[in-house]
Amino acid sequence: MELKTVKYNYCNLVSNKQDIQKFKEEISVSNIIYLFYNNSECLYIGETGTSLNDRCYKHTPKESDKPWFKEGNLIHIIKLDEKIDIIARQALESSFILAYRPKYNKKG
Repeated sequence: MELKTVKYNYCNLVSNKQDIQKFKEEISVSNIIYLFYNNSECLYIGETGTSLNDRCYKHTPKESDKPWFKEGNLIHIIKLDEKIDIIARQALESSFILAYRPKYNKKG
């Protein structure tokens, strides 16, 4: 497992093509658990087998339209070992949700 931290400013992502391109590159990691933060407050925890870039910009509904994306300024991305499948990834996600009780998770 690896931990990656990505800082961002939502207003800059909306208005600056260079910032959004750099951001998309930083979040193009697959088989992950991700935690959206506003400073030290955990807003949302999710998991995906695809990249967070896909979740934010290609899926419907898009994560980038969600309040945790707009309110956040930091994402912790936990890159999981390729041996970890969807069942294990979802179990880890649930454990993180129980531990952190994020503002926007329905499970939390």
